[in-house]
Amino acid sequence: MANTFLLVSSKESLEMKRNQLIMLTIIAATFIVSSYWQSVVGLETTRSNVLLSYAIWFALDIVAIWSIFAIGRIRLHEPKRSPLELGWLVLFLIGALAFCALSATAIGKLASTFNPEIITQLEAVTQRQELRLASPSFSFYWPLTVAPIAEELIYRVGILGGLMQFMKKSWAIILSSIIFAVMHAGIYPSALVASTFIFGLAAAATYLMLGLRAAIILHLISNSHVVWRPWVKSHEYLTDAYVLIMITTLFVFIHQLIRHRKMVFG
Repeated sequence: MANTFLLVSSKESLEMKRNQLIMLTIIAATFIVSSYWQSVVGLETTRSNVLLSYAIWFALDIVAIWSIFAIGRIRLHEPKRSPLELGWLVLFLIGALAFCALSATAIGKLASTFNPEIITQLEAVTQRQELRLASPSFSFYWPLTVAPIAEELIYRVGILGGLMQFMKKSWAIILSSIIFAVMHAGIYPSALVASTFIFGLAAAATYLMLGLRAAIILHLISNSHVVWRPWVKSHEYLTDAYVLIMITTLFVFIHQLIRHRKMVFG
């Protein structure tokens, strides 16, 4: 009788967590869509509209902070223990970055054959990043500090976890990555948006296989490329080592992903 009660209680607790996760996913998605609408559409710069804009942004920030902390406590799909030891975990993360970098290069070259202006757009993005590096501001530090944590909580824990309640893991990974890419469409050119989709896939696989911390570290290192990549390129021996490391760890990433495919794709 006691065992039956514990079983029912655990089922009810799991169902409650699932309902909470779905609710919080909707809240987080609403915040993302609303903030994207604000940044793309904008409001006319009259006094009343400016005050309205600040009020909307304040309300959205409150919702975002609440939803981020809430969904951070409900991680139904995160593995209890990483299947990789520390050394293999580091190699896996570097390999994931290599996968994203090579995919971005291939997408950029392919896109430039159809639209040569893509190269100019990518160069403009690089120039903006170099200017931010030369004179760091809040917009420079945000992607290196808060954004990796907030975005992994929202997109992977919240949206990916919520979608997995309604569909297979593989479809949830793809759809959450599309949402992640679309929400960056107002920031990057089309070629980089496609690359963002690839990163979304890698981050989702990392989260499901290694957990939230690993996904945040992957996101942090990826966002910080504006800091370390120019330094690597400025030293020829580092560039050669960088290429060698990327190729080697890429095989590790693919091998471990295939080996633990049931954890990622179900």
